[in-house]
Amino acid sequence: MHITLLTATGAYNLGDELILLQEYEYLKDRYRDASFTVVTYDRASSLLPIREDIRYISYFPSSLRKKPFLNILFFCRNLFALATSDLIVIGGGGLIYDNEPGQSFSKLLTEWKIRVYIVKLFAIPVWYWSLGIHVRAENHERLRPLFTGKYIHVSVRDRASKDILDSLDIPSLLVSDPVFLYDPEMPKLLPKKRPKIGLSFRAGYLKDEMYMIEHIITFLQTNEYELILLNHSFHQSDLLANDSIFLRSLTTKYNITVTNNI
Repeated sequence: MHITLLTATGAYNLGDELILLQEYEYLKDRYRDASFTVVTYDRASSLLPIREDIRYISYFPSSLRKKPFLNILFFCRNLFALATSDLIVIGGGGLIYDNEPGQSFSKLLTEWKIRVYIVKLFAIPVWYWSLGIHVRAENHERLRPLFTGKYIHVSVRDRASKDILDSLDIPSLLVSDPVFLYDPEMPKLLPKKRPKIGLSFRAGYLKDEMYMIEHIITFLQTNEYELILLNHSFHQSDLLANDSIFLRSLTTKYNITVTNNI
């Protein structure tokens, strides 16, 4: 059995890479003889799991104008991977959105339509796994081609995403995000007077974000929690997505420990 996973991995996005790892381990536990192809936005700048049964390829399109000839190779690899798979898994994480600064929703939607059209062409089963959909009402109808088809099964990770699909009469199942499959072996910890809390914030998602973030921090510090800022992304080219830059001012102001790398 061969499974192709289409995720949002790459560019040091720790959350999506943890999603990928948990999906792989879950599927591998159930399909012991399975091999995998993972399609990623960035193979070099990342901490993708290295396994003998995982092959990585780059998405098509990728920097199409800058690398037109390389994209021919990307297209062929994507086409071969999708056409020779027994199962396509799309997600989890927030893959479909129109609320991120600097991102064209029309371009993003077109890219996913191309991928899904290829899969439909070969009549391969598709699982949308714990998908996050963050799209304004005027764009809901444009989503329909992604989720309609004989072999397409959809699960979402939050009620808002399910409500969007319900409004389109597209059946979906509400399930937990794959990150909750993570079950580490917890070492014995020395007693601490102040319980530790890890905080991860991203730019552009909260209204009055710095005010709200500082309010959360001061509340927890007042209640004697020891805080650690966990950077979610260290994106090298999109500085808006680089949490180490976004949260830099908070570390000295509130004397908080912050992670400097993954």
